[in-house]
Amino acid sequence: MTAWETTLKTLNAEGIGGPLTYRHSRTSSVTTSWGVDWDDEFIARDLLQNFYDANREHLAEVKVAVQGHTVTVSAPAPMELERLFYLGSEKGDEDIGKYGEGFKVAAVCLLRDHNIEPIVTSQDQVLYIRMDREQVSGTQLRPLVYDFFTAATPCPGTRLILRGCSLPLIRALEAGLSHFFHDRNPLLGPKLWASWNEQFAIYRATTPDGHVFYRRLRRGRIPDLPVVLVIEKQFERIEKKTRRDRDPRDPPAQARRVQRRRNRGPPGRTQAAPPVRVGAGVPFGPGLCERLRRGGGGLPARTRPCLRLRRQPRVHRRAHPAHRERRTLPQRPRPLRGPLGRGSGSSSCTSALSGQTPTPKRRSPIGSAP
Repeated sequence: MTAWETTLKTLNAEGIGGPLTYRHSRTSSVTTSWGVDWDDEFIARDLLQNFYDANREHLAEVKVAVQGHTVTVSAPAPMELERLFYLGSEKGDEDIGKYGEGFKVAAVCLLRDHNIEPIVTSQDQVLYIRMDREQVSGTQLRPLVYDFFTAATPCPGTRLILRGCSLPLIRALEAGLSHFFHDRNPLLGPKLWASWNEQFAIYRATTPDGHVFYRRLRRGRIPDLPVVLVIEKQFERIEKKTRRDRDPRDPPAQARRVQRRRNRGPPGRTQAAPPVRVGAGVPFGPGLCERLRRGGGGLPARTRPCLRLRRQPRVHRRAHPAHRERRTLPQRPRPLRGPLGRGSGSSSCTSALSGQTPTPKRRSPIGSAP
């Protein structure tokens, strides 16, 4: 039995489209080795994006139905399923999708990571996406194959059927339309403020955290501030960043995470001390810093004055351990001082301690010898 015959048998068992007629199969240049790694939230966002763009005036009729582990997304607007095979897009400026890659990336992640074969129907068209049985010669690449059929019983609108979904993926698909700005978005509360040209607006959020919508797509989160910021104006600096968001885990960021993981080493390993910055902001390791503390051995003489280590924090005199030890030693009693006569000096204090009455000193007359 050929691959498309197996697909036809699966579709007939599911009762999709009634009797089906095989049209053709197309092998895509997209393979499961595509360097994308989307989580459930981004898969749901790009799958629902096509329904949002095609049914903007009828978003209330876009439904996400769950039956067991099967999720069905339905919408009233029809779709030409042949476009899902090709890269590129003919959407206008008001649409979110502009590259034609989102659905293909989501299909790769579904097939490779979730073992889900998407099924799409629109009127009398039926599309079944699967992985090729054979690898590309001399490689480990498994391309995607699109099987097209014609249904004897057309179905109105468009349906996306995903069988064998996990619970996190089901929850992400049910909340898929919350990624887009529209009046029925459950994240939006009452409007608090809007600019005169309606390019900026602030809403009260229905969640403890806030959100940022840039050009009708949720792009950010505001922690611990329940407001929703809506930006419709186009900014070039933001556009440069959003052009690369087709893979949210972009290669530079992923490479930095891998490098940090390698620097940390395996679990249980003693972490090395972070590099100390000395001189004009140049990082040096702990070994070089230890040599500098010992006098800078092994370094050119002209380099030593330029390398200034951080001074150690000064320990207060009273907090020094030796000072605390001295304070604990028994101290010699000091002589008492008080009004014990005219003298009230050391002799008076000594007499007071011995219990004798001090004898006042007599003053000599002026001009006489003492």
